[in-house]
Amino acid sequence: MPADLNSETEDTNQKSEKPVQPTRTSFIKDLLSRRVPHILGAYLAASWIILEFMDWLVRRYPISPHLVEFCLVAEGVEITDKALEQLPVSLACNNE
Repeated sequence: MPADLNSETEDTNQKSEKPVQPTRTSFIKDLLSRRVPHILGAYLAASWIILEFMDWLVRRYPISPHLVEFCLVAEGVEITDKALEQLPVSLACNNE
């Protein structure tokens, strides 16, 4: 029975401890933990490949030369949207 008494005192000691408060991380560390640079890099690489392919199509076939600029703008909007999606909620909606 002494083992039962020890386990009860350990339980009461654990309950009396204060909860650990979360520490604030820096903005850069938060972005790294969300893998924002990795995702942004993948989008930039894919955008570059699409842009080069469209440029090749425009030079090779009789397609409007404005297609390259359209792709560039569309990719810029997409990358901006994905980057803003990854922002922490506290930065995206500062209602204080």
